[in-house]
Amino acid sequence: MVEDPNDQELRAAASSVGHALSSRRGSAERVDSLKSRWIVLGSLFSLVALAVACEDNSQIGSPLTVSLTGPETGRTGEDLPFVYDVAGRSLSGIIFEWGDGTRDSLATAGAQTAVGTRTHAYDSVGVYLVNLVAEDAVEGVEAAQVSVDVQANQ
Repeated sequence: MVEDPNDQELRAAASSVGHALSSRRGSAERVDSLKSRWIVLGSLFSLVALAVACEDNSQIGSPLTVSLTGPETGRTGEDLPFVYDVAGRSLSGIIFEWGDGTRDSLATAGAQTAVGTRTHAYDSVGVYLVNLVAEDAVEGVEAAQVSVDVQANQ
């Protein structure tokens, strides 16, 4: 059987086109594979950065510090002001022990700072030690004290 020269040209062209298509398909698959690898690597990098940030608690809030100031003297029945300043990473709460057997508490619900004034009136004459105790979920417990000399109200 004699082959038509046009058939040979068609076969050669078809072979060429088939080869080009298969190499393009291979290139597209390689590009898709590289894209997938970059996406995975980018995701891993993000996760590692997030894990490092979460593990380093020094970046969240500050070390637990507690300050308490109040008057040196006062009178019975008088509301005496006590100024507090507490800073930490995740404050759990603050307790004020007034030295006369009474106490107050302040919920802080994970705040990083608590600043304000609390007042207290004493019924009896005496020297009282006011104690502020702050608890932080990360840093633990810290306290501050101040004394007040309460005289009779005239």
